[in-house]
Amino acid sequence: MGWNGDYPGRLNFLGALLILAGAVLLAWTLTTMLLVARRLPLRVGFGLRPTQLVQTGPYARMRHPMYVAESCFLLGIIVLFGSPVVAAVFICVAAMTWIIPKEEKALEERFGEEYITYRDHVPPTLRFGRKH
Repeated sequence: MGWNGDYPGRLNFLGALLILAGAVLLAWTLTTMLLVARRLPLRVGFGLRPTQLVQTGPYARMRHPMYVAESCFLLGIIVLFGSPVVAAVFICVAAMTWIIPKEEKALEERFGEEYITYRDHVPPTLRFGRKH
């Protein structure tokens, strides 16, 4: 893997597929969130507490589609461009996954049994070939 002069090598183009996958998943996630937001009341109280547990779109297949999309996108840039700067950013983003258990605990406290059932049936990330 490596660049030949001004052009990427064949394996570098795998990065473009990861970038595309990340962009498509992020677009799907954001579209889902916008559709859900249309069903919310016109005035929503200020605060970071969610008012609705989203279980449609990519959230029906994985609990953390935004993290997956961002990871695909950053890994794609690393592979396509061989960028050590982006690799460092990716390591920082990956290190932030410590927040996931805290987010899930807050969701369980907020939504109770509804979230527990969702968590038990939907994997945290996309899984191929087997059920959660």
